This record gives sequence, structure tokens and C-alpha cells, in this order.
Amino acid sequence: MQDRLAWSLRTKLPDLVVSREWKRTDLAILDAQASVPLLLLEAKAMYTADLAGVRPASAADYPTLMRDDVVKARRLASEGNAQVFALALATHLMTSPPNWPNVIKYVALTRRKLRQFGEAGVRAMAADTMNRRLSELGPVCSGSLHGGEAFGVEVAVDWWLVGPATRG
Repeated sequence: MQDRLAWSLRTKLPDLVVSREWKRTDLAILDAQASVPLLLLEAKAMYTADLAGVRPASAADYPTLMRDDVVKARRLASEGNAQVFALALATHLMTSPPNWPNVIKYVALTRRKLRQFGEAGVRAMAADTMNRRLSELGPVCSGSLHGGEAFGVEVAVDWWLVGPATRG
């Protein structure tokens, strides 16, 4: 994901340096002359099922992990007064996938959450969690991309972009 984004930005910003993993930041846009950061982006990928429920079943608390990434990036941003952004990408399955545990990652969790809350419920819970928790970091915009189909299941990628981060 970050590689594709970096390539796309590099083609659109030929006078700047677009770097992956600059000082352990997912993506940085640097001034070509001074090599100081202008923009830092931290990204996380998850499933909407990770975010569904009163106590999400995921071992990771993605909004908290994103806050920690923003704190780290803000320390690096002081080198060049860079703006800091955070991007969350959540894969959303429109229907329950086949029960192929060695083929489909987190299939049991996804199937359980879809059975418990329904497709629309899982998606709504994920959106509510991300909008509410990420707004603590700064302005949030969001959307969804058609992700195609895998194993006979239509997939969307819901996204949330925070930034520039004002807190963290």
C-alpha cells in the first residue's frame, strides 16, 4: 500500500523527495534541497471486523496505535516543521467468506463478526469507532474504495485520513 502511494506521489511531485521508511516513518515527503521533512504519514491496515463490537476482538487497538505513531512522527516533524498525517485502511468484506483458515487471514473473526452484526453493522461500527477516536488527533476525512473480489466475496477498502494532526 505505502509503496504504491509513494510511487504515485513521486510521479506527481517530481521536485520533492518521496521516501518510504524515512527514519522509520511509513512515508515522508522531503524538501529536495535540504532533505528536511515537509509531510510525514503513518499508516495502518486492518479489517472492519477488527473494529466491530463493544470490545473489539482484535489484539490491537488501532486508534491508539495510530495516536502513538502520530506522537512519534511529531517528534521527527520538528526537524523541518512538517505536517503529520495518519491513514487507516480497513478491508471490508461484503459477505461472509468461505471458511478457509489457512488461506484467508482472520477468517474466523470476520465470519463471527459478520454473523453477529451483519455486513452493514460491522461497517457502521468500524466507521463510528474510527471517526470518534481519530477525531481526537485532528481533522478526519474518510471514504471508501471498491476493492474488487476475492474468493467470491466483494471487498471494499474504507479509509480515514487524519491531518494535519493537531494532537497526539
